[in-house]
Amino acid sequence: MSIISRLFQSKELREFNKLLSQLKIEFNNPSFDVIGERLSKWALDNPKDLKEMMDKDINHELWINGHIANYSGDLVCSGEYHMYRGVLNPVGHGENLLRLFDDSTDFAYNKGEFDKAFDDEQKKYVRIGLQQVG
Repeated sequence: MSIISRLFQSKELREFNKLLSQLKIEFNNPSFDVIGERLSKWALDNPKDLKEMMDKDINHELWINGHIANYSGDLVCSGEYHMYRGVLNPVGHGENLLRLFDDSTDFAYNKGEFDKAFDDEQKKYVRIGLQQVG
């Protein structure tokens, strides 16, 4: 992002970036930037959609966290980070993305977004997906 665009960020983009930075600190995960970059790009490329979401009376932290969980779960199940079928490559982002997914779903559970059974079910499905690709 250029200096000029940083100076003239919308309030929605500033708030989005602030929340994303707070979640990065919360999760303390070396692979967070893989997801953070995708979310930041979306926010920059879709200012109208971002404004619409940030204007809604919802918990924006949980909304962003939901996207972190979705992206990290999708990437873990993509096969891109596998060593071979069902095994994440220990060199690279695979294992950290799985931990980010787990931490993100636990974060939502701890904030009351859903119950423990749903949290566990989401983790189970990602692990099933992880086993089927690679």
